[in-house]
Amino acid sequence: MESVNRAFLLGTVKRVHIEHGPNGHHRAIISLAVEGIKAEQTLRVVAFNGFLGDIEGGSGLGALIYVEGALRRVWAAWPPGRRLQEYVAVEVRPPLGKLVILEPGDGGGDG
Repeated sequence: MESVNRAFLLGTVKRVHIEHGPNGHHRAIISLAVEGIKAEQTLRVVAFNGFLGDIEGGSGLGALIYVEGALRRVWAAWPPGRRLQEYVAVEVRPPLGKLVILEPGDGGGDG
């Protein structure tokens, strides 16, 4: 696993757009608001498994996002009620790093 910078941010998922590409590939663009940062940060998900598609219907909107370091990792918890278990790789601009996405009200015990 790559090393990380010990920088932390907390954000909220604002919008998700999923593009269905050729060969069964999918791409998601996640817009989120990060506290203390005026502009929304946009994450382009380039690979994933599991339940990312479920948030297109809105179940992931408003989820809390915990950002650590300067890497490209996301652990997603969709649909609601599931534990943090789904891994996706993201391209982050600007590079923010490891993201833990929590359902609203989740204390974040796993991680």
